Amino acid sequence: MKPTDNIQIALALDELKQVLDPEIGINIVDLGMVQNIDMYEQSKSIQVALILTSEFCPMADSIKENTKNTLEHYFSGYIATVTLLSEPKWNADMISDEGKRLLNL
Repeated sequence: MKPTDNIQIALALDELKQVLDPEIGINIVDLGMVQNIDMYEQSKSIQVALILTSEFCPMADSIKENTKNTLEHYFSGYIATVTLLSEPKWNADMISDEGKRLLNL
């Protein structure tokens, strides 16, 4: 299976800006939580790798489910699989410039 082009990935990232970390109130893209997205046209599948801002995040299941639902809603007919990575560890350097602006950093 060959991943689709960068345009689809950019669209996916844009959609994922709707998914918030409920404890911080900033989207998972600008927080730097999205580590990888692969989309496969042939199998109509999306694979997303996330890291959490805290290893013991109580909202992990909610963030995973919201990520999956957001992508499957936008990319009708696709099945999304969301994997939580234990490495790398999240740190504040992963926050985008927009995220830093939203957090007043």
